[in-house]
Amino acid sequence: MQGRDTLDVFDFGTLFQSLVRTMKTGTLCVLSGEAEKYLYMNGGKIEAVFTSQSRFLLGHILVHMRALEPVDLESVLERQKSSPERRPLGEGLVAAGLIEKSILDEAILHQMMEELLELFYWESPRYRFYPGPIDETLPEVPRRLNRVGATLPVDEILLYVTKTMDDIARFQAVCPSLRDVYLPLVEIDRIRTHPDCTPDDLRIFGLLDGRRSVADLFNDLIMIQYEVMERLCALRRLEFIRPLEWRELVELATGEDPPPPPAMRLGMITRARELGASDLSLWVHSARALESLDRAGEAIEEWLEFSSRSMDAGQTAAAIRGARAAIRLGPDHLPAFELLLSIQVAEGREAREAQVLSELARIHNAAGNAGKAAEALERAAELAPRNESVLLARAASYESAGISMTAGDSYLDLGRLRARTGDLHGAGEAFAKAVELCPASVRARDALIGFHIHQGETNHAAREIQDLIPMLLSVGGDEQDEPARVLQSLRERLVEAESQAEPVVFYLADAAVQCGLSGFAVDLMKEATAVARARGKLGIAARAVTRALELRPRNLSLLSLAAEVHSDRGDADAAAIRHRELATTFASLGDVVRQEEALRDLLACAPFDARGIAVLAELLIERGATVEAAEETFRLGHLHYAAGRIREAVESYDGACRLDPSESRYGRFLSVALAELLGNGDSVNATESILAMFREQGDHLAVLQATLPPMTTGLTPPIRRSAVRESYQKLGKLF
Repeated sequence: MQGRDTLDVFDFGTLFQSLVRTMKTGTLCVLSGEAEKYLYMNGGKIEAVFTSQSRFLLGHILVHMRALEPVDLESVLERQKSSPERRPLGEGLVAAGLIEKSILDEAILHQMMEELLELFYWESPRYRFYPGPIDETLPEVPRRLNRVGATLPVDEILLYVTKTMDDIARFQAVCPSLRDVYLPLVEIDRIRTHPDCTPDDLRIFGLLDGRRSVADLFNDLIMIQYEVMERLCALRRLEFIRPLEWRELVELATGEDPPPPPAMRLGMITRARELGASDLSLWVHSARALESLDRAGEAIEEWLEFSSRSMDAGQTAAAIRGARAAIRLGPDHLPAFELLLSIQVAEGREAREAQVLSELARIHNAAGNAGKAAEALERAAELAPRNESVLLARAASYESAGISMTAGDSYLDLGRLRARTGDLHGAGEAFAKAVELCPASVRARDALIGFHIHQGETNHAAREIQDLIPMLLSVGGDEQDEPARVLQSLRERLVEAESQAEPVVFYLADAAVQCGLSGFAVDLMKEATAVARARGKLGIAARAVTRALELRPRNLSLLSLAAEVHSDRGDADAAAIRHRELATTFASLGDVVRQEEALRDLLACAPFDARGIAVLAELLIERGATVEAAEETFRLGHLHYAAGRIREAVESYDGACRLDPSESRYGRFLSVALAELLGNGDSVNATESILAMFREQGDHLAVLQATLPPMTTGLTPPIRRSAVRESYQKLGKLF
């Protein structure tokens, strides 16, 4: 059975009577919000009420009836907790002899009536009726909810409820608020002697001191609240007491002699405001009282109300104080920040407004509203462009909102501010964050490169330049010199910073090559080579000149520079390669003189280069220097012989003899070589004869060449070891 959304007391009574007439046994379910009660009826009577948590506890009712002492109640409750037998409290009290059965029945009846009376004050109740015994229709209800049991006729319930509600209305007319504070108007003896006064009146009157509220009396008296209200009304009709006016309440609440407790002060202030008090200080006192009671949420609302009223009254300082007090209690309380912001805007306090906007944005971010946070911080940054915390919060908000470009620009602004204030580490982090968010932003990467250059972090700068160049080219327009201008500008920044620029130059050169500016790249590499040599960084110099030669492989100045660099490094093999390339290039140009110079430089680096010796000998023959040519040819014969190329050695020795017949040693070497070639003598003896001639002439280099493998196999180990040792001793440190 579904009831209507709203029922007044008579509708509810009609519902009861209808159920009694039509369905003798069943359960009425009453719901209001999360609250629920089940009324079990049988034969026109209500036998029990089932509720989740009764507000009208049986033990408290017995205490207020003065049928049971609080200490006895606590004792019985403690025994029940440890007892395995879980019987109802009432039965335990009767069994212990603490109350009579009739007293228990009266208390249960009162408890039942209060439970039912409460239903008449529920807002928007909903109903459903379940016919039949509750154990069959709703078996889970008795197990899940608490039972309040007393058999009551429905008519008796309606009569009780009607009378009680009439009495409550009458009480409220005389005593409209539980916060009222009553002042005694007569001496207590007058109460004792008055015929209409009862002992309860005497107890109540004795507690009235002009400070306690009606609610305090409920806590101090062992009486049912209904009875307390009834006696207060009687005392007031007799003009033995009166409620304090709001001015008196304010004086009591704000007084310090003695100061009332926070809860009492709060009640007085609240009642004073209900009666018309409007002084702004009352909201301050109530807020502080709520803080003392650890009721921060309510205190925040009081402070905000104080702030709003102060602003309306033109008291800006007080309004700001109230808003900040609310923020102190609720750092994430959005209305408090919005109120403070409106005050700052109205007063034109830009710096303070920026600070509030930052806090407001923080709250928006915490609530997941990054867009609103970013809007607030954008305005804050305009008001305080040099406030680091504002700029940082703005950047973070845009990042959270997914607005990468704007977030990147915000981090750039933050980085520049930090750089100006000397926070270089923080500046670098901000620039790096800008690049991370906007990898295609020229401004962001350019700022980061500048930071790395300033810090001397050229490797980092070089990597960033490598990524920056394509972007610069894409926005550079159609001008032919735009890439070169950009590259040169970057190079100048490095020079200005006096940075170790070599690693960066390599990246700049690569970028120039990609842009078709190989000449520019070569010049960069030559410059890098010169700088590196001057600083003693010969490895970097060699790398730079090699890179330049890759771009201009036949460039004579580069080849010459490369040979010098390799010689400086002591890399004879690499220097020889460059000298050989020089000689070949001069030969192709027909420059015999410079070709001969290149060959001599080559042989100075690589004295065993047979090809170089042969070419030099040919050049000497061409220009008629037969004696020098014969010596070079003879030297070539030694190399062939030491390498085991006997036929080539014979040819070289023969050529030397023809070029300079007057030199006898050429003939002797030729004879020995021919003997070994033709097999006309013992090869070991022949080789020993050659070594003897080398020693005789003091040519220890030839001895060494003839004895090292794989130059010859014609020596016995002892002879070979002796020759090598002797030659090393003579040559000293040369080899």
